[in-house]
Amino acid sequence: MLITINLLPWRITQQGARKKKFIRLFISSVLSAVLISAGLYSLIHTKKQQQLLARQQWQAAIQSLNPQLTRIKAIQQYQTQLLDDLKMFATWQNQQEDLIEALEDIVRIVPQGIYLTELKRQNQRLMIKGMADSTHSITTLLQNSNNKDSFTKAKLIEIQQPTPSQTATTFSIELNLK
Repeated sequence: MLITINLLPWRITQQGARKKKFIRLFISSVLSAVLISAGLYSLIHTKKQQQLLARQQWQAAIQSLNPQLTRIKAIQQYQTQLLDDLKMFATWQNQQEDLIEALEDIVRIVPQGIYLTELKRQNQRLMIKGMADSTHSITTLLQNSNNKDSFTKAKLIEIQQPTPSQTATTFSIELNLK
């Protein structure tokens, strides 16, 4: 003989208990998800607001630095101008030293019997005009100028023989300065 046990009421209570447990877990999961989403939204919103505030602070700092930047650019332009002027003065001083050296060399190369009437400088060219007792003195002047380091390419431009009323030969020479 078989004994039959009716487990239906026990199963129904077990199913009800599992259903209640499932519903509790589902509701707690939904509530957890909502709370986590709200927390994440709040965190993201806070970070975004902080980033916007930092951006505004940076823009304000940049705006306050713009006049200083303009002033710095003006100072740099002034500095560049001063450096250019300084270079120009240095070049001018070097040219003056070269000119003084050239004039000292002219004094050394001019032989007796030559009288200089005009010295004219254009860039690196020096034009010399003068009078000489003889053409031999002019030749000596040309040779002496070719032997000096201060001058290159000495050229005789013109010689005019003396007229009966003149006693000296006039000449014109071009020298290139180094």
